[in-house]
Amino acid sequence: MSPGETLEERSEEHLKNLTSIDLSYNNLTGDFPTVLYACSALELLDLSNNQLSGRLPDDIDKLSSDMQHLNLSNSIVPISVIAGGVVIFAVGCVVASCRCRARNDDMTPISTTTGDPLYRLGVIDDSSDTYRRLTVKKMQNETRSVDAELENRRQTEETTLGMIVHPNIIILLGYIRRNDMIVILYEDMENGSLDKWIHHNTQAGERRLRPPLGWRKRLAIVIDVAGAILYMHHGCRRPIIHGDIKPANILLDGNFKAKISGFSSARINLAGRNTLLGNVRLHAGAFGYFAPEYTDTEVSEKVDVYSFGVVLLEIVTGKVVNDQHGHLTTWAKAYLNTWARHGYDDKLFTDDVLDNDIASDAARYLKEMKAVFKLGVECTMMDPQRRPSMQTVLRRLRQCARWWRRFPCFV
Repeated sequence: MSPGETLEERSEEHLKNLTSIDLSYNNLTGDFPTVLYACSALELLDLSNNQLSGRLPDDIDKLSSDMQHLNLSNSIVPISVIAGGVVIFAVGCVVASCRCRARNDDMTPISTTTGDPLYRLGVIDDSSDTYRRLTVKKMQNETRSVDAELENRRQTEETTLGMIVHPNIIILLGYIRRNDMIVILYEDMENGSLDKWIHHNTQAGERRLRPPLGWRKRLAIVIDVAGAILYMHHGCRRPIIHGDIKPANILLDGNFKAKISGFSSARINLAGRNTLLGNVRLHAGAFGYFAPEYTDTEVSEKVDVYSFGVVLLEIVTGKVVNDQHGHLTTWAKAYLNTWARHGYDDKLFTDDVLDNDIASDAARYLKEMKAVFKLGVECTMMDPQRRPSMQTVLRRLRQCARWWRRFPCFV
């Protein structure tokens, strides 16, 4: 860039060729520079240690899909937001200077499983008298106090999400710290978490109020998620192990676009790919989704492949991960052997495996359903070395998607 030349003065064609921009320590002010959307090849963006303000744009996912590193640390003017009498200081992103009031009568649970509960909260911006919604996560321990462990989980989520930008990874807006809990604020995800759409153990009558989630939406959702996991494992400068992939951490916007949340257990592998990480203690909400090697001293990114495999089995069967029949992966592997002895009979699979909500889609998509079920079993192999990589997983899912493939998917 020539001396005195600004980004706005560069042609769009030139912006397309930029792969790295470092504007740290430049005393930049004003809103987030959306002109950067034109940098379609951008891999690194450093805006740290500036004085940016204003809301993070709703279309932030227009940033380059090749982005590997985004640094916004110490570049924001802290804001004060009043929500039920609690002061919120936004961190880790560019946000607006405003004062908001939470509407206590407008908070809806959007997740049903164990772990940190999620809500959709309505707030009013006092400065403009406008109404908006946020997705919030309540982090609370048994002692009802914010101890070092809870604070560490919050900081892990903030640090990890502050490093990465991907259209299928949630945007963190800030957090609320109280004496008894920490509340994480996300962008609005209108359709809540995936578990509320695929599991039958919701509150009485609730499932009947929702239309069935068809097969094409389910497949599109897991393709979204697979792409985000692949990005974390292979697209980031330092690989990230999420450590808590499950339907409750897969949030859906108004168009059922999926975004991964729940980064409080994430690990950044500073040693690089193909290097094992020291193990960590899991929280209760991850039970059923963590890989067998969590009992060992070291783990790899294949723990996320295992958890994602459980999700694949859930979207095909509609079953919860643990029920009266035992663990879903144990049942699936045993059933696959039984099914093989019966020559992979289609009717047997439809009757015994498929979620009733997608049984009507079987006439058109049965081959895809069978392929995803088998892939789920492969991803949950006991030996991590026998599990496919996320590149392989995403490729096979895309091959199964009718609106991507040109040729039939033989399984």
